[in-house]
Amino acid sequence: MKGFVSIEGIVDYDDALIAQRKLNEMVNQGELEGAILILEHKDVYTCGIHRDKGDVTIGQHIRMVERGGGITYHNPGQIVSYFILNLKDLNLNARTLIGVIHNELIEFMRELNISGESRLGSETGIWVGNSKICSTGLALRGNATLHGSALNYINNLNGFHMINPCGFDPEIMTSCKIISSENLLPIDRAKEVIGLKLCRALKIDFKNRKNWKEVKEIISEQSSETAP
Repeated sequence: MKGFVSIEGIVDYDDALIAQRKLNEMVNQGELEGAILILEHKDVYTCGIHRDKGDVTIGQHIRMVERGGGITYHNPGQIVSYFILNLKDLNLNARTLIGVIHNELIEFMRELNISGESRLGSETGIWVGNSKICSTGLALRGNATLHGSALNYINNLNGFHMINPCGFDPEIMTSCKIISSENLLPIDRAKEVIGLKLCRALKIDFKNRKNWKEVKEIISEQSSETAP
């Protein structure tokens, strides 16, 4: 099966996690070239493998997942991009893939008159000066990735104040809306532009689009699983 991109509105985090894991199995088994999922989530806290990065005892149900990074927050208006890609086929490693992802998101931001900088290591993400606008955390199963990046676009940032996102003071978090509200695209259009850029860079056919119903049909023949 050819690679595809899915550009959606709000998708339940647990549904997206199940989909990523099933698609990852398909890519590793050679049944699918790859997929990029671009969407939004309802309010949810998630924590990666670096559980020392931020307080994870906030009285909320936190999804503990396999990606890199510590605790973070997703909510509507934040543009989340997930990458289920075969690194061997792309001749990339996880670090270089993050670089490609960041470059395309920075180019998108540049068109909004926002100047971002890619950082790796403890600060992994995209920064505007001393403020963090995009968080990134990948996981690798077999030769294929899952998880990805979350760009604060027009979302409310109050939820970050319940935590120390990836170990940082929540005051460092910013968004495209805060920095450049007059230059913003409608969020659905922004996701389209981001999707096109990412597909071009990562060799996914942007014309091969799947809606969320089709994504669920693609994975329906995989073994059943529930997300944490």
